[in-house]
Amino acid sequence: MTTNVDDIVKVLEKACLRARQTELLTKIFDPDRPRTSFRVELDSGAVIKVRWLESEEVAINHQELRSVLPESFTPVLARIENVLIEPWIQGCPLTETRPTELLVRKAGHLLAEMHRIPQAAGRPLPFSASTLGLRDTTISRLMKLATAGVLETPTVQMLRNILETNVPTDVPHGLVHMDFCGENMVITPDGRLFIVDNERTSIGPLGLDVARTWYRWGLRDQVWDCFLVGYRTARGQSEVLAHELFWRIAAVMISADLRFRSGYSQLDVPLKCLRSLAQSGFSCGETD
Repeated sequence: MTTNVDDIVKVLEKACLRARQTELLTKIFDPDRPRTSFRVELDSGAVIKVRWLESEEVAINHQELRSVLPESFTPVLARIENVLIEPWIQGCPLTETRPTELLVRKAGHLLAEMHRIPQAAGRPLPFSASTLGLRDTTISRLMKLATAGVLETPTVQMLRNILETNVPTDVPHGLVHMDFCGENMVITPDGRLFIVDNERTSIGPLGLDVARTWYRWGLRDQVWDCFLVGYRTARGQSEVLAHELFWRIAAVMISADLRFRSGYSQLDVPLKCLRSLAQSGFSCGETD
């Protein structure tokens, strides 16, 4: 379903909110999960972010999950049908500055705080669950790339071997972000770090979430180590950071599959990373 400015204006009017100016921010070109976000200035002068999700059911679930996030994660102020209204956080996007080691450690600490949330949607967290379904899904995605001829056979064979022989068994599942990276963070004028895009919040394997952060943020190895220091400070040594190679392959395959299904746009980025991982090389990321 295509969402445009008129759609957003009509939804806001149902809550007696009048839009003075509306700006398209992002559009997710996922055939299975079309989503759009807007920056909206209201007649009152207030600025909000409006997020159009694919269904009212998804919006309700998403609002419930986000209600337990730490205060550094932008909250949901209200829901109107399948639309979520969030505050607009004024600040400097982290992509416009080189993050300090202290800031990166703080980010690691925040992700760990999210992973430590004890309950969401009425379910105690974390809980242990099998990764075999994720392994099979990842292999299936990998074979699609092989069949299409976009990834060479030796690389596919090496990646499949890693997935089949290094799969973890029961691992911690909890509240995960799945898009925790610099482009979704801002520093406010008073120096606070805010996570401003939380639309992929869900319940899933914590190790996969850490790997998605590694891939999406694309930090240099030394800076990534600072992130892990911050993460360990909040969670302590745990099995979440084990089976690193398995998680990283699964994390990159999420992006590769999405880009493949969406028409090959920038597919070369995850493919480059998969080739590196096949050789057990870790110096890659989506921002490279």
